[in-house]
This record gives sequence, structure tokens and C-alpha cells, in this order.
Amino acid sequence: MPKIPIEISQTLGEYFKDHYPQVSYSLLQTWLRKGEVKYNSQPTNPQTLLEIGGLLKLPPAHFFPEIMAERPPIFSQVQAQEMLDNMTLWQNEDILVMNKPAGWAVQGGTGLDNIATIDGLVRAVNPAYCLTHRLDRETSGVMIIAKGRAAASLITAYFRDKKIQKIYKSLCWGRPNRQYQGVIDAPIADGPGGEFMVLDNNGREAITEWELIEEMGPINYLQLRPITGRKHQLRVHLAGYECPIIGDKKYGKRGENRQKYPNLLLHAEQIFIPNGPKPLHITAPLPEYFQKLL
Repeated sequence: MPKIPIEISQTLGEYFKDHYPQVSYSLLQTWLRKGEVKYNSQPTNPQTLLEIGGLLKLPPAHFFPEIMAERPPIFSQVQAQEMLDNMTLWQNEDILVMNKPAGWAVQGGTGLDNIATIDGLVRAVNPAYCLTHRLDRETSGVMIIAKGRAAASLITAYFRDKKIQKIYKSLCWGRPNRQYQGVIDAPIADGPGGEFMVLDNNGREAITEWELIEEMGPINYLQLRPITGRKHQLRVHLAGYECPIIGDKKYGKRGENRQKYPNLLLHAEQIFIPNGPKPLHITAPLPEYFQKLL
């Protein structure tokens, strides 16, 4: 049975949604019950948090051959290196900080191949490169790529201990209240079917700080700082407070003009990474389609 090294910290349920979306929740539960899926040789469940460096045992490939099949690289190392160079904001011998374009998925899923994923891109450059966190496919902005497992473990620990800070910019239909800044403290949980996230008092803690940059009629330009890192957190929080992010096809405003706003107007603009006495501060320029609306 194959054993897969974990390269990004997430729950087992999230791992299967990202990597094997064809596997239904009920099938996963069957595998878990039969011991076909184990984490570090121990029984597990969909809520188990997978840590970088852990080993996930999966069923034999004949259980789901199309899912387990390896895909050949879509582009050469030279092509991948050129593309990654164009996205790179800063790097040293341990990490690379990139400006992920909107439309690039971080990891594979239904209908995606290596050319559409950041994971596929960086692995084509160097198989030792590892993801350390995620951005939604529609979201642009700063991402940290580790150049090896030691660096990946360190960056993951920084995220877990909230030593890395990220600041986003967004254009929204309104803002959470009439103040100029505030905090949204609203737990988030999986919605029915697991396709959407929802506000739920019984969910996982989720906290977002927000600040108004500029009010432009019905559109508000906001700065957002997630204190926690839940899936779709910023999008769900703003939609739940009736000020959805413009261009959000999943959580956005009904009847929004998709031709006028084809892109999700959410950008991970800044990141602060521990680096001795003074954090390393890296900024990703706003995409052109975002800048044109300011």
C-alpha cells in the first residue's frame, strides 16, 4: 500500500478533497473503518490534522487506479523555471516567496493538471520544493514555497504559532458596519455537502481584522488581516456580514455583473516572516485588473 509524505498541514478530510475529489465522503469512511487509510501507522478520521513530514497510508492503487495514477510533467524544467522566475518576489537558500496569479490552483483537483497548479510548477523546477500553505484558486498574492522539508516544517510551525502575518486587500459591496475598522469573530464550518463554508457557532474559531481604506459609493476598499487561517475565511466572513467580495462566484452578491467583474477582487498583498530581530516584509503588487478599479 502506498505511503505518501505530507507536505502541507491540513485535515485528512481537506487532503482528500484537494487531492482525490473523486473519492466520496462515504467511501473515505469505509476505507477508514477497514483500516485502509492510516496516518503515521495509526487509525485516523477526517478531522485528524496531518502535519508536514507525517506519512499517510492509502489503499492499493487498484482501488482507484485513475486517481492514483501519476501524471507526466506538462512542461519542461526550463519552461517551469522561467514561469516561476516571473512570479518570484524574494528568495534565499531556504524559501521562495512568490506572487501567485489568480486562476492558478495551489494543488490538483477535478479537471486540473500540473500546468494549472503551483504544486506542479514548483515540482517541475525542483522536486524538493514544498508547499507550506494555500491560497484559493481565484485569489492572487503572496505565497511561501519551501525549498526542502526542513524549511517547510519551520514555515508550517510559524503559521501554526501565528508568527507569520498576512495582509489582504479587497473590494467589497459595503463593509461589516459603519465603523472604519473592526473585528469579525465568527466560527466557520463545512456547509451541506462540503462544497461551501458557512458561519456556524459550533464551527472552528475564525477571526478577521478589517480596516476601511476608501469608500467608493457602494464599493468599499478594505484591508483584511486574518488572525486564523480557515478555508475561505475572508470570503465567508464578509459574505456573512452582507458585504461580499466583488467577483466572488461562490459567496458573492446575487445578480452581480460577471462581465464587469470577472475576477475575485481579493489579493494577498503583504506577508511578514520571522527573520531575526526584524520580520521580513514582502509585498506583492496588486493585479492590473484590481488596480484599474481603484
